Amino acid sequence: MNGKLAEAQKALARAAYLVHRTYPEVKEPKLFVSIADALAAALVNGIGSVMDLERRNARVIVDQKDFDTEVTLFRKHCVPKYKIDENAIVVLRKCMTILKAQKEYPVSFSRQGRWVICSEDYDEKVVLDEKMVKEYLKIAESFMQNVEGAVNGA
Repeated sequence: MNGKLAEAQKALARAAYLVHRTYPEVKEPKLFVSIADALAAALVNGIGSVMDLERRNARVIVDQKDFDTEVTLFRKHCVPKYKIDENAIVVLRKCMTILKAQKEYPVSFSRQGRWVICSEDYDEKVVLDEKMVKEYLKIAESFMQNVEGAVNGA
């Protein structure tokens, strides 16, 4: 089995566990950041596994070290070919934004079941809630089904 595919499946399982088991028990909105991290890892590794397949089969020759270029190539060549929902790339970008905000913004707090991440002067903020992470998880699960089909069917 493809190493990146296995990592993607493991990260997706971790996200699903946090959404369906851990969060309902502890009701701690800060878990939404961990869920976003697991989803980003699943999506990045899923994209990587498909791109590795494309490179092995000489359909995509360029070996990209820049992740943005890799995602652009994936969107252009693989999304239509494997009928992958482009919302997965949108979710990946949103998860990356969440993780960057959590790292860079100095203020984060829980408010009415949401996790809020703010810049120092509160002019920029990211708000996470249960409904959002469940929707992201659903999109990531659909994405992984397509990726598994592409990688295992090749």
